[in-house]
Amino acid sequence: MRSGLPRKAGTANLLARMLFGKKREKTYLALDVGTEVIKALVCTLNEGNVEVIGVSKKKQSFAAMRGGVIANLRSVVSECRTALAEASAEVSPPDQVLLGIAGELVKGVMVEAKFDRENVELPITRQELVSVVERAKADAKAESEQIYSTIAEGLNGEIVEVGAIVADTKVDGYIVEEAEGMQGKSVEMRIFYTYAPRLHVGYLHSLAESLGLSVVGILPEPFTIVRAIANAKEESFNGIIIDIGGGTTDIAIVKQGILIGTEMVALGGRVFTKRIAQDLMINFEEAEAIKLKYSQRELINGKAGQIKDSLRKDIPVWLDGVELALQEYEEEVGVFPEKVMLCGGGSLLPEIKTALVEYPWLKRLSFNRAPSIEFLAPTQLSRIVDKTMSLTKTEDVTPLSLARFGAEVDLLSEKK
Repeated sequence: MRSGLPRKAGTANLLARMLFGKKREKTYLALDVGTEVIKALVCTLNEGNVEVIGVSKKKQSFAAMRGGVIANLRSVVSECRTALAEASAEVSPPDQVLLGIAGELVKGVMVEAKFDRENVELPITRQELVSVVERAKADAKAESEQIYSTIAEGLNGEIVEVGAIVADTKVDGYIVEEAEGMQGKSVEMRIFYTYAPRLHVGYLHSLAESLGLSVVGILPEPFTIVRAIANAKEESFNGIIIDIGGGTTDIAIVKQGILIGTEMVALGGRVFTKRIAQDLMINFEEAEAIKLKYSQRELINGKAGQIKDSLRKDIPVWLDGVELALQEYEEEVGVFPEKVMLCGGGSLLPEIKTALVEYPWLKRLSFNRAPSIEFLAPTQLSRIVDKTMSLTKTEDVTPLSLARFGAEVDLLSEKK
């Protein structure tokens, strides 16, 4: 299986100790470095839930990002520094950061590992579980190399492992919340590894260092969204999540509570903005402002008609990208879920939903029925409370999901 996620995160506390150490401060930063907007959320944990206590959003310069990847580090650092200061102005400043990672060249690999224990009477130790994660790296790396071998355009430099997440653990065939300390003969683990170009990852580490923050996790954004949806780990949950950002469109497929795969398409809201700028003969900043007003239904009829005509030129290309991304998993999925959930700022363009509703899915892919199209809202995420009451829109789902991962892995755990 190329990428995926089981129903329950059985070893979250183990993961925290493996990756993040023994003890952390009371606050941390969730930083979503988007192509158009930087979103900085200062968060704390309270009884297993994440509380957002500080928020800042800063517009990116046009040349700062390209396809979800940092292109001008100095510009991004400057805006992130301002966002961090604003978000932490009235709260304890964080010293650690969770970073989201996106881009067409970010790939996920799921590896299943199993080992039999010699002495079933002894409790399972942390060292045993860590050794499984380490041994599985070779298989994950081999699979990632196969994936990247099919990518020629845009692939420059070495591909590195971004991180590993223990997604599911079974002891003697039973899913367990915490394997450490249990007794059993057979232990099975599913581990989600993320890979990306070294340059991409290096820029994120340099960004954190420039902000004076320690990196405690770099996480693929479609992965965090799936983990954040309240009932996404239940067997009854089936859905296709489409997150339309400024530079990319991230797609995740979930069937019976299991993440089947994630894909990132190198087309986002910026494509539509460029088309509007070209058709209306205005600069990019003016076109972006008009596009946002159009998304919010604030344009008068004449101007709205012009924008609608511009969007119609590129929507078919975007739809083709979505279809190609889904085709990657058609054999694995069998029949696609009949619910599509939209999030991200680009999803608010009315033509996006209309195009998805009207697309001949039954003729093009393995759907039993035409999928329903709905928007994913922050209220549908679990274990996160926005104390600022400012993150209420569908474009806020991505940074909130990233922030929520602090609870998923027990970031601030003091366990040893």
